[in-house]
Amino acid sequence: MFFKSLQSRIIFLFLTMILVVQFVGFIAIWVSINKNARIAIAEQLSIGEEVLRTVIIRRGESLTLSARILATDYGFRQAIASNDTETIKSALENNSSRIESDVSMLYSPDGVRQVVTTDLPFDKVDKVVSELIASTQVGGNAFNLAVFNGVPYQLVVVPVKAPLTIAWIVIGFKIDDTWAKKIQSESHLEVSFITKTNSLAANSASGA
Repeated sequence: MFFKSLQSRIIFLFLTMILVVQFVGFIAIWVSINKNARIAIAEQLSIGEEVLRTVIIRRGESLTLSARILATDYGFRQAIASNDTETIKSALENNSSRIESDVSMLYSPDGVRQVVTTDLPFDKVDKVVSELIASTQVGGNAFNLAVFNGVPYQLVVVPVKAPLTIAWIVIGFKIDDTWAKKIQSESHLEVSFITKTNSLAANSASGA
């Protein structure tokens, strides 16, 4: 570049140095902001994950407690012993209404479905319940998550004993908008549940 005077060269060099310094400073600030943003997002996701895990565990424990109370009811055990389907179904429906659950069923001691109060793809439900019963019998988790018709559920199984196991109570609920909003209120995060099926169809529940 041609400069007519030394003064022009000095001014050009000075301006160039200022621009370089500003550019380097901008890059440093951008990298710092980006790094801090990533750290903040990771922390928020970690908090959200912990809140979700806590809510799932607490809800599972609440369902388990409710099922155990029903399992110890003398009239309910008598209805099972006498194979009184109508009384069993009524007790399950009343308990479901009281705790606001979406699934309430009774299985035989060997895991055969006997009484249901909801409409689900029972071939898939039976498999999940069988796995839960097996887990419970060896001291494992009595509740787990499963997806039916593209909708996630949390299911709980509890034995009915007299004193041997005479049946299994199965209680569950949908993981839906209500759940998403509850987690959002506790974690201050926008929450969405998305389930994927083999057909690549997806359903979601959002707390936005």
